[in-house]
Amino acid sequence: MDEQGDGVSKKARSLKSLPECGDVFSVSLGNWGFTACRVVAVKAKPVTVLVVGSEYLDANPPSLDDQKVYDIPILTHHSFDSEPLAFWTPMTIIPGFEKIGNVKPAEGEDQLAPGSMAQWEYILYQRIMQAQWDGVPRPDAASEIDIIEAIEQAYQKRQKPLTPAGIIKKFRSLDPLDQPKAALVADILKALVRDLGNAKDTGIEPVKIVTDCITTLNRLDAEEECIDTVERDWLIEFFQKIGKKYKIDDVYELVEEQREW
Repeated sequence: MDEQGDGVSKKARSLKSLPECGDVFSVSLGNWGFTACRVVAVKAKPVTVLVVGSEYLDANPPSLDDQKVYDIPILTHHSFDSEPLAFWTPMTIIPGFEKIGNVKPAEGEDQLAPGSMAQWEYILYQRIMQAQWDGVPRPDAASEIDIIEAIEQAYQKRQKPLTPAGIIKKFRSLDPLDQPKAALVADILKALVRDLGNAKDTGIEPVKIVTDCITTLNRLDAEEECIDTVERDWLIEFFQKIGKKYKIDDVYELVEEQREW
């Protein structure tokens, strides 16, 4: 029985909150009304979803019986060359999107955007940019929020990217009552940085050092369930930055192949 007394672990509750293949969402565009987006594929490792946009654009929220919800916009604005509005995103928390149902994706939709990655908010910006490019009039929406301005302000307020040291500090700052093993994760990461710095002297290949570190984290998480969604994202960012700093090729692929959290 976990601390919530419901017999469900934090990791299990986190997985329950993940989008499912076929989920359809209503997306508020502020003063541009509403559009929609759909999840057409899901990867469990990493926890990633393939999202497609919708031709739907109206002052009112969409419904499942409107065909425009399922028509995917083709991006031609600015430097886009007839690309579908589709992307993979590692984010599991959807920013204010409202699920309106689940509809099985059409054949082939799971093959869109094989290498494109973005955040969920990408839908908002691209849908409006394409509408403006096509000369589509703005719907007479009730909202007074200037969505483009809001997006730009949000990007400006985003914190600077974390450094590996900053990520280690993040783990040390976690409440030990919520994440009793967070400090141990920080120690493991700190040891990785140290070992990579000494790799030339020890003769140990950096890839092996990283692999051993991931194995240690896998074992720890299997025993303690101490790596949830937020911690997982920190770790992925940590390994990407470490890989770049120490010139470890394909570190992202290595992490995705080896990790079990």
